[in-house]
Amino acid sequence: MILISHRGNTHGPITKKENTITHINSALNYRFHVEIDVWKIGQKIYLGHDRPQHEISKSFLHNKKFFCHAKNIQALIYLAGTNLNYFWHEDDRYAITSEGFILAHPKHILKSPVSTYNKIICMSPENIENLKLEPHNSFYGICSDYIFKFL
Repeated sequence: MILISHRGNTHGPITKKENTITHINSALNYRFHVEIDVWKIGQKIYLGHDRPQHEISKSFLHNKKFFCHAKNIQALIYLAGTNLNYFWHEDDRYAITSEGFILAHPKHILKSPVSTYNKIICMSPENIENLKLEPHNSFYGICSDYIFKFL
């Protein structure tokens, strides 16, 4: 099972550090995958949750461990022209990435039988009271702000 750090968080949300290169690299150093929020404004690429905050080079995105969340249409169009793993969603129950991963809100995925499709990522399971993720192999991966809880 892969473990995905949400915006670089590993032990809980740290809003001021989320989507910063240092925070992301720290999660990568623990060998986690990382979900990052990507914006494109003009010719520049940024990271940031609610707005573009941290300018990055395009080459920074080229990491096989990234799940790139396009935050505006320009970012989505840019990412669609790459071989990166990216997705778009807002308040959806499910989203699919360019590499065929299904990102699923646990409230919805656990109410129906999990199929034999083996590329389902459980998003933010810590937000569901009394959620039991046993057996761990029901999901391909977990994405969380508290990813160390799932080691």
